[in-house]
Amino acid sequence: MVGRQADVLILSTADRAFLESQVRRHKAPRSLSDRCRMLLLCADGLQSKEVAERLGVHEHTVASGGVALRKPPTTSSHQSNASAKKQ
Repeated sequence: MVGRQADVLILSTADRAFLESQVRRHKAPRSLSDRCRMLLLCADGLQSKEVAERLGVHEHTVASGGVALRKPPTTSSHQSNASAKKQ
């Protein structure tokens, strides 16, 4: 099965334990537990298409779930963007 290979996601033991606990929580919102499952499957090295099939969602949903994984802008680029907006 060919699909978009996600960026390598490496979870610490503590991060993995937290995500797994959120999946098991009965009172956790479904959207949260679904995103946690997505992250865990991506960390296991699955392609986004395979993750989507396992969870019964569209591949784009898996890809957009990775938004939270993007690195925040560096301080210098954030400051230069802020100063450009002021002008």
